[in-house]
This record gives sequence, structure tokens and C-alpha cells, in this order.
Amino acid sequence: MTEIAWGLAGLLVGVIGALMPGLPAAQRLVTFVAGLVGGLFGGWLFGNFGAAGVLGLNIWSPLFAFATAVGVLLFLRGLREPHA
Repeated sequence: MTEIAWGLAGLLVGVIGALMPGLPAAQRLVTFVAGLVGGLFGGWLFGNFGAAGVLGLNIWSPLFAFATAVGVLLFLRGLREPHA
């Protein structure tokens, strides 16, 4: 059940990232998958190095997964865009 919450948090970030304007169509799927992977990775990090996974009303684990997915997408966007 914990992994499902992490995956949903990451998918939400992936969907939001894929809907952003200016993103080429070919990269929308990559953004979607990167959000999912980032959410799962963030949840795994939180569970292994932070606190226990989602139990009852614990909201911190999926929130950390959400934040990690955002970080992964920002990192990938920084790699894609040229800098002056």
C-alpha cells in the first residue's frame, strides 16, 4: 500500500509536468515516467532513511515522494535546457 501512495504522488507530479507549456510532445512521456520514478525513489528514501512508511494518517511519506518527484523533474529540465 505504501508504494501505491508513492507512485500516485509521483504520477501526479508527472502529469502536472507533462501538461506544462513549451514541452515537446516526445518529452511528455519521459516527464510522466520521471515523475513516477522520482516518487517511488523519494518514498523509498523516506522509508529507509527518514521515518516509517505510510501507516494510518501519516502524510509525510507521500509528501516527501511528491517533493522528490518535483526535484527529479527540475533536474531533468535543467539538463535539457541550454544555459548561457
